[in-house]
Amino acid sequence: MRYARVNRTTREKVKRYMIRAFSIKRILCPYFANSEVIHFRYLQATTGLLVSGSTALQFFDRSSYEDSDLDIYVQHDFRIEIAQWLLSIGYVFVPRAACKGQSLEEALDTIVGKIPVSV
Repeated sequence: MRYARVNRTTREKVKRYMIRAFSIKRILCPYFANSEVIHFRYLQATTGLLVSGSTALQFFDRSSYEDSDLDIYVQHDFRIEIAQWLLSIGYVFVPRAACKGQSLEEALDTIVGKIPVSV
């Protein structure tokens, strides 16, 4: 960033590099189509949805991990909205072995039952 202060030409070059190097679109494209990336970013802004794990690391260290998955976290109030959106774009709910036979709704309700509530 300090190098960008040398002159206008350098500032423009640094700016273009930062846009390429820290492109969230590059990180999200393995999981979503271009139009879905835009909606995912909207959901991040409106729900506080966070990307974690290897995907977040790939963004910050500008690397690429094979067979990486997308770990997302969202406040439980928005769990249904996010789950429904993921289903609407083609993702499929597959319950863990311990929850075999559970529907998505049952799994989401179970999660809420495990969240400690403080008054």
